[in-house]
Amino acid sequence: MFYTPFTIARCAVTTFQSKIYFLLNQHLRFCKAVQEACEQGHASPCKSERECEFGQLFYSEIWSRLDQYPAPICQELVKIEQLHKDFHRYACQASTDCCQEDIRAMLSASELLVVALTRLDRMITEGGMIKK
Repeated sequence: MFYTPFTIARCAVTTFQSKIYFLLNQHLRFCKAVQEACEQGHASPCKSERECEFGQLFYSEIWSRLDQYPAPICQELVKIEQLHKDFHRYACQASTDCCQEDIRAMLSASELLVVALTRLDRMITEGGMIKK
């Protein structure tokens, strides 16, 4: 069987989509860990956007094929990538100084990321890239 770049990209998006909610759970657990560490008065470990489980999957399987997706999905992925970077910037700040303002910024970025990922899930399903 011959696979076109679109078929390969669709498979990658389908794989990513099947893991979105697992990764969201991991992401939310990380948020909670940062919050709890700050509440207890100590710093928590900080990972970059490429080191976390979400980032490892996103950058290796999705971001590397960005030019192969339909324009609306590509645009959403660019937004998700920026939100993910913003989240990690705030999370690292919050995990080192435990400032409530940084924690609020981290949670706000997290909320926006969750909304964008949910929107991407809907776009993939409703846009015909996969069938549920």
